Amino acid sequence: PLDITVNYTIGFIYYLAGDHEKAIRYIDKNIEVNPIWDAQFFTKMQALCALEKFDEANVIIQQSENLTHSILSPDQLKGYMHASMGNKAEALKHVKNLENNQERTPVNDSLYCVFLAQIYTLMGEKEKGLNYIEKGVLQKASPLLFLKTDPLWSNLRGHERFEMTVEKIIKYKISNSKNSNSKQTN
Repeated sequence: PLDITVNYTIGFIYYLAGDHEKAIRYIDKNIEVNPIWDAQFFTKMQALCALEKFDEANVIIQQSENLTHSILSPDQLKGYMHASMGNKAEALKHVKNLENNQERTPVNDSLYCVFLAQIYTLMGEKEKGLNYIEKGVLQKASPLLFLKTDPLWSNLRGHERFEMTVEKIIKYKISNSKNSNSKQTN
């Protein structure tokens, strides 16, 4: 397929299913078609980190730094990778940079919340991760729509705050779906 996101979407589904090797194969196909879209670089880095292929993940970080209109910052990517490696001290350096970043805007702040939640969760700091998840949900951060399925959040499943947050998302989606359907029938 020549659509610029179809292979990424298939790769993302494989990532969510925990098949990281297949995810990487499809994302690589997508990068060939659309080498400037940053989301695919992040998902590929996530899959590589899950496979503990940190040298390859670092190459992806370097490639993404060359994207001209990327919303990703090196601190987001490096913080994620170091947290995945269990290198908490190095990950925290990047977290502090993210938390103190003066370039955050209302437009990208929801994504900062997602990255910070991911990094804190990977470091085992559940409460801090949950704080950022809740803030990101309030800001309607689209990556958090996958809280229920993304393997990254598996160690939070069963936690009361996490489950309540997932329920809020589900209720919001159902409410908006009903509103959207009623507008279409009127």
